[in-house]
Amino acid sequence: MLYCAAAPEREAGYPDSVIQVPAQDLTRQGNPAQWGTACHQILETAILQTEELGLRMNPTSVPPHDNFQGAEYQEMQRVAQVAYEYVYGKVDELRSQGKPVAVRAESRVYPGKLIGIEGDLDGTADVTIIGDDFIETIDLKTGRLFVDANDEQLRYYSAGTLAEYLDKDGVCPFECCRATIIQPLGESGQPIRHHDYSPIELISWMNNTVKPAYVASLDPNAPATPSEKGCKWCKVADCKER
Repeated sequence: MLYCAAAPEREAGYPDSVIQVPAQDLTRQGNPAQWGTACHQILETAILQTEELGLRMNPTSVPPHDNFQGAEYQEMQRVAQVAYEYVYGKVDELRSQGKPVAVRAESRVYPGKLIGIEGDLDGTADVTIIGDDFIETIDLKTGRLFVDANDEQLRYYSAGTLAEYLDKDGVCPFECCRATIIQPLGESGQPIRHHDYSPIELISWMNNTVKPAYVASLDPNAPATPSEKGCKWCKVADCKER
C-alpha cells in the first residue's frame, strides 16, 4: 500500500503463495516462511508460559510438536531463545528496580485507530514490552538479509501498539516508543537493533504517509507505481507496469 496504491486491489484475487509442507520435511532453506512461523510459535509458547503461569520456560525447553525433526527443531529453539533472553533480560532488570513492566506475545495491533480508521488497518506484533514510560515493539526475523529497525513494517506495528494507550484526548503516557529487530541468523553481525520514536513522530507518520496511501489504495483504478522494494513481494506477477 505504501509503495503502490494499486497493489491491495490487484492482489485481492490471488491465493496465498506460501506452500505448506509436512513438519518432518520442513527446512529453513526450503521453506523459510513456514520455518520462521514455527520459530515464532516456539517463542510465543515460552512467553505465554512465563507470563500466565509465572514459570520460566525457555524456548529450549518447549517440547517438539508437529513431528519436527530433531536438529531442525533445535535450530528453531536457538533462534527463539535469542529473543526470549533479550526480553527477559530487560524485564528482570526493570522488575529488580521495582518498576512496573508487562510482556505480551503475538498481540493484534490496530494502527488505524491513530488516523480514525477502525477495523481495516491492523497487524500482529511478535512481542511487546510495556513499561511505565516506554513501550517496545519487537520483531523476530529469521532470515539472513538485513532488516533495518526503522523498517516501515515495524514502525507500523509500533504505531499500533501506541494506539492502544492513547487516552480520549490523544495524550500518551509514554516518552519513547522503541522498535527492536532481533535477527539471530542475520548477516550484519549485529543481531539486535533498535530505533526510537517519539509518540508524535509515529502519529505524524500515520497521518502524513499511511493515511494518504490508504485513501489512494481504495480507488479500484489506482495507478501502479512499480519499484524494486514494492514489487519484491507483490503477488501480481502479470502486472504490466512491473
